[in-house]
Amino acid sequence: MRYAYVIAGLVVAVSADLPEEPPSPGAGYVIVPVGSAEVVPGQSWDGSDWGAAPPIEPPSPSEIKAALAAAVQAHVQATARARGYDGAESCASYALSGNPVWAAEAGAFMAWRDAVWASALATLSAVEAGTEAVPTVDALIAGLPAIAWPE
Repeated sequence: MRYAYVIAGLVVAVSADLPEEPPSPGAGYVIVPVGSAEVVPGQSWDGSDWGAAPPIEPPSPSEIKAALAAAVQAHVQATARARGYDGAESCASYALSGNPVWAAEAGAFMAWRDAVWASALATLSAVEAGTEAVPTVDALIAGLPAIAWPE
């Protein structure tokens, strides 16, 4: 399933990852399941249908940053869940485990999570500074470090 991150009726990002927690009412964006529709950033959403609507005021830089940060967090959560943990917090909680396998996985995960956020925040800062274009969610996620789980 794919999801559109929508701000003020305008799709700002599309991702395969869904945040574990829904956006809070004041988050400035909503997440809409895309289904089989071909949805791209810049497309409009009127609450029930995708389509080309009259031009809408573009989202603010802070709204774009919030939507992209939510996509990064969804990726972090999905990575932990793919390894069998309930989420990022669950995985990290094993850092001091007496089980050496779980402790090693937690350590690798936390180091990776730090690298992911350092990379994502650098990209978002460059976007805010105008030195980089706003990436798609897929491009942002693809540019993040890959996790190396211990064997």
